[in-house]
Order: sequence, then C-alpha cells, then structure tokens
Amino acid sequence: MKRRIGTAALFSVLLLAAFSYPPAPEPERPLVAKVDPTFANIDGLESNGKGGYIVSDWSAGKILQVSAKGAVHQVAQFAQGTADIAYVPATHLLIIPHMPDNKISEYDISDAIQ
Repeated sequence: MKRRIGTAALFSVLLLAAFSYPPAPEPERPLVAKVDPTFANIDGLESNGKGGYIVSDWSAGKILQVSAKGAVHQVAQFAQGTADIAYVPATHLLIIPHMPDNKISEYDISDAIQ
C-alpha cells in the first residue's frame, strides 16, 4: 500500500538531507573579486579560460574582463541591454544578446583578452 505524504513533510525530509552532508572545503583562492563600484548590474558571467571571467553589465552595456588576480578592464561598450553572454575560449568568440534590439550578435574578442 502506498502512503502519501504532505508537502510540508516532504520539504522537511529534503531539508534534512541537504544539511546532512559535510560542508564543502574552502577554495584556494577567493571566489569574489573586488571590482569598480560603477560596475554593479552584472547579468552575464563566463570563464575566460585563463582563470578569470568575462562579465556583462546590463544597465551600462559594458563587457568587462576580470583577471584571475582581480584586475578589471573593459572589453567592449554597447547600448543598455547586454544580457547573459556566452564565451568560447578556444576561438575567443563572445555571443551577446542585445535585449532592447531583439537580436544576438557574435564578436571576436581575441585582441581584448589578457
């Protein structure tokens, strides 16, 4: 005979299971880099393949690179609306949706990657 359990009971079981595992080990380096405070509307975040990240700022339309050491430099500037991005490190291809224009564009940023 099958027994049905309520949502609250199921949630309690899942919550207990989630907190029963040992905590993850601390990373060797910090996961957060301190960046320019004007860069505050992060929408897209992709690994640059070199220990850093390519980041998009939806409000400012900026594409920035954050190095593995936390240095920040601007890769490109667009109008507002650069949303989630995709980056292919092997070809340095950056794919950016431009939300207000209802289009997706690709860019070779090999010259800008450090």
